[in-house]
Parts: sequence; structure tokens; C-alpha cells
Amino acid sequence: MKRVFWTKRQMDEVNVLCDQCGAPDAVRKETERILGILDNVYGDLREAQKDDGGFILFCTEPVRENDLREVLEKYHVRSDEAEYRESIGTSKEKTWEVRLYIITNDYGITIISPQGEEA
Repeated sequence: MKRVFWTKRQMDEVNVLCDQCGAPDAVRKETERILGILDNVYGDLREAQKDDGGFILFCTEPVRENDLREVLEKYHVRSDEAEYRESIGTSKEKTWEVRLYIITNDYGITIISPQGEEA
């Protein structure tokens, strides 16, 4: 499952999704931290696809390059062009990671997902 989040006001939905997929607390905290930054810098009343700031694409299953193609091609970015990539927690034998794609000076896409095979 893939969900888009862009404001800290959506943390209840994030928490439900984390509970459903067994994500560790570190994933919740990182999601909340990123959404807090977006709210502080760009406001919490913006629209994810129209206004500055960007969004988090939260994936409950490992992401393969083909899965990201549609999202990233819209912004003319390849999956290997992540500015930042780091493991953020482990639970139930899944290691979760965060990837940041900077699209413009004022727009970024953060992908949070369990690690999996690259294809």
C-alpha cells in the first residue's frame, strides 16, 4: 500500500498505517519530524501536489524501481538520484529506510518504506 502525507495533521492516519504494517517507532518519529519541518516552513494548509514543500510517499511494502517510476517520472527524476538515503529502523525482520528526492529548491519527495530488492 502507498499513501501520501504532507502535513503533521495527518499523523493519526500515519499511526494507524504504522500499526497495520508493523512499522517501528523510529518510522513514526521520522515521519512526524519530516511533516513538522514541512508544516513549519511551508504551512499546514497547503496542497501536496500544488503548493511548495512536497510530500512523503509512505509505502508499506518494499519498493522497487518500477514501482517508483510513475511518481518520479512526473518530476523528471530517476530512482538512483536520491539526495539522501538512510536506514531508520527495524522490526519484524524488516529494515525501514527513508529516501529524499529534491525536485526544486522548494519541493521534495520523501519515500519511507521497508528495504527490499532493487529491480
